[in-house]
Amino acid sequence: MNRLRTWDVDLEQWAATQIGKPFAWGTTDCVSLVIKGQALIYDVDVFQIPKYKSKAKALRTLVNFKAMRSVLEGCARQVGRGFLQAGDIVLVGKGCSELETDGLLLVIRDYALATSPVAGVLAVPLDAIPIKSTTYWRVNVG
Repeated sequence: MNRLRTWDVDLEQWAATQIGKPFAWGTTDCVSLVIKGQALIYDVDVFQIPKYKSKAKALRTLVNFKAMRSVLEGCARQVGRGFLQAGDIVLVGKGCSELETDGLLLVIRDYALATSPVAGVLAVPLDAIPIKSTTYWRVNVG
């Protein structure tokens, strides 16, 4: 799987349009943001998770896929925090869950896109991401 020629510019421009948008299942929840970001890089749906538009369908879909860590293990490899680059994925805790502290984030540059039902889509500085219970992933290329 190869990256598109302009993936980095496309990713950064898209991310800028997402910041400040309200939270919406299927478009600006954490999984949807990561899926869209990866599609801008590779022009394919890396995760192949069925689409959803409601919280109930999202939770049912994600339960069927077990833990987000299992999904990531199928298409990505872990990288060290110090080696993060644009397009990498940050898994905090178990990923998207009912816990406010868990989630998926998409690294853009020196920040990552995050989302919450209360605040919507946010740019979170990489050094503000909690270290405890956090892993970092890069989609397998090649």
